[in-house]
Amino acid sequence: MVPPWLWTCRGRTQWDDQLNRYLPSTVSEAHLTRQFRLEEPSNVEFKFGFSDEIALQVDGEIVFEGDNTFKTSPHWHDQGYVSLDRHLTVSLPSGIHTIDIRLRRTEAFGFGFQLALPKNQCRALPCEYEVMPGL
Repeated sequence: MVPPWLWTCRGRTQWDDQLNRYLPSTVSEAHLTRQFRLEEPSNVEFKFGFSDEIALQVDGEIVFEGDNTFKTSPHWHDQGYVSLDRHLTVSLPSGIHTIDIRLRRTEAFGFGFQLALPKNQCRALPCEYEVMPGL
């Protein structure tokens, strides 16, 4: 079972999970949902990283899709590792917002993600998660 996303207080609201630590190797897709509240309209900066494939939605709209898999390269960032190296700014009104992440494993050695939101803008609400069967 995937544990609830953890929110830390290291200056940002942050999730960090290597899903292969919690899931059997037969599982190749996970859907994670988390809500947060904005007290006022804001341009919210999402910092994130992932492996292998991701679809990131905010309030039901896809704001990012991509893949990040291993490639033979001397450069660390080309080798499919998860780090907070991607940035995306989304303009949102005040109120409750929902982040949905669908992750797919396409390589044998695991998959995961990191996501950080500005702590001074966002207040986390309780989380939900589900595991989807392998494809």
